[in-house]
Amino acid sequence: MLCLNPQNAPCQNCDSCRKVANNAHPDLHIVYPVTLAAELKSTDGKLSEKGWDALAKLTARRIGNPYLQLEYSGNPVIPVELIRELNHAVVRGSIDGIASVAIVDGIDVMKKESANAMLKILEEPPEKTLFILTTERQHAVLPTIVSRSQVVRFGYLPAETIVRRLKELRPEAEDSTLAAAADFAMGSFGRALGLVDNPVEDAARTARLLWELCLMQDWHKIGRTLDSFLPSANYELCRQIFIQMMYFIRTRLFADISDASAEEIRMRRVRGCWQADKLLHICQRAVSALQSNGNMLIVCVNALMEAMEILHGEKQQSR
Repeated sequence: MLCLNPQNAPCQNCDSCRKVANNAHPDLHIVYPVTLAAELKSTDGKLSEKGWDALAKLTARRIGNPYLQLEYSGNPVIPVELIRELNHAVVRGSIDGIASVAIVDGIDVMKKESANAMLKILEEPPEKTLFILTTERQHAVLPTIVSRSQVVRFGYLPAETIVRRLKELRPEAEDSTLAAAADFAMGSFGRALGLVDNPVEDAARTARLLWELCLMQDWHKIGRTLDSFLPSANYELCRQIFIQMMYFIRTRLFADISDASAEEIRMRRVRGCWQADKLLHICQRAVSALQSNGNMLIVCVNALMEAMEILHGEKQQSR
């Protein structure tokens, strides 16, 4: 949209394209969730000059590598001051006169204060303005944002397409690693690349152990497992554990049942789909609770107790 050669956009060579590549275009505005260290904030809790500089450098890295995986030490949020700064830039209008583009990544973690700050500009944007709001969890986006937006869905990429591209970018990785990443990514190339670059073996091992203990209905061992890792765990590790558990649920649902009779297969599929749907919702609610600053221990205990109730059809007693 900002390229000066619309017949060959993006040309990557014009002045506008070079500005975008160097995070220097006055009409491109990018906002995404952050967790800022205390030294990047002023005494009133707002972004300091050092904080704004840190965000600018991180944005430049993301433009250079759109698949850069952001790591969060806490629950990520979109600060209201970022939205207010975005509003001022958009209302000002396009400086180069072509268009004004605003990208808000991870709109699902936006709190009401930040959402309210951008509602009017979403409802009545200036001429030649495009807002791109991205999320992997549309159900978690505030209704006031969704009602002012047009939803555009992107389809999943086939696993073989992901593996082929991964081989081009990470030729040193083993085929088994690429295949596992593509399978777990469920159609997202960015997620697959992140798994190759930042393996999640610890989260996967913990998720598998908790999943097996839920199947065994061994609440005492679950408690000891939680006690062993939660004191040193962070938001991202807990989030990855529940994501890995969703992967195991999906794998179990499609497990080989070829030895069963036709009637057994039919009954298992009905019950399996019902269980899988309930269990996936439990994991999704847990991820949402973590993103809403929920206490990690309470979130984990509640989710695992619910999972055991679904798996075994009986109410679990709290201890």
